[in-house]
Amino acid sequence: MSVLFRIASAFTLTLGAGCSFAATFVVNSYGEEGDFFPGDGVAEIEPGSAIVTLHSAIEEANAFPGPDTIRFDLEPNEYCSRDSEDPDTIMIVYTRPLPPITDLSGGLTITHTGYPLFINGGSMDYSQAETEHRAALVIQSGSNTISRLNFRRFEHNFIVIEGEEATGNVIERIGFGSGCELFPPRGS
Repeated sequence: MSVLFRIASAFTLTLGAGCSFAATFVVNSYGEEGDFFPGDGVAEIEPGSAIVTLHSAIEEANAFPGPDTIRFDLEPNEYCSRDSEDPDTIMIVYTRPLPPITDLSGGLTITHTGYPLFINGGSMDYSQAETEHRAALVIQSGSNTISRLNFRRFEHNFIVIEGEEATGNVIERIGFGSGCELFPPRGS
C-alpha cells in the first residue's frame, strides 16, 4: 500500500511500505538555474515559484533520497522541419554543464515523451563543470535510466558513465548530433 502526497505543482512524493521515497520532478522551464534548496523535496529555482529547470531537478534528485523521475512539460520552441509553420521541437540551450548524477540511494529516470527534445551545448562554458569531463551528462551512480533525449553540439562526449558505483545504468532511445539530424535517427 502506498500513500501519495502532492507538494507544489511540480513534485510528487510516494511513501511505500518500506518508507522509501520516490519523487517526480517536472521540468517546466528552458532555463538553467539551480535548485534553491537541494534536499527539501522541491526542485524550484526560487521558493514558491514552481519553476523547475533540468539543472534544479537533477540537483534535487541527487539530494533527495530514493528513486526519482524527471520528466518534461515544455512547449515546442524551435523549428527543425522546414515544412512546419509552428515550432516542432523543444530546445533547451545550456551555457553551463548539467550537474552530474550522483544519488546512490535508488536510481534516477530522466525521460521525455512528445515532441523531440534537444539539449544543446553549443554555448557551453566548461570551466564551470563539476567533473573533468566535457560532456552533456555525467553519471556517477547506478541504476539510472536516461531515455528519449537528444543531445547536440557538445564539445566532446555526450554521456559519460564513470565510477565503481555506476553500474546497471540504461541509456535508450538517445540521439546525438550537431543539428536536427541525429544519429541514431529518431525512432531507433
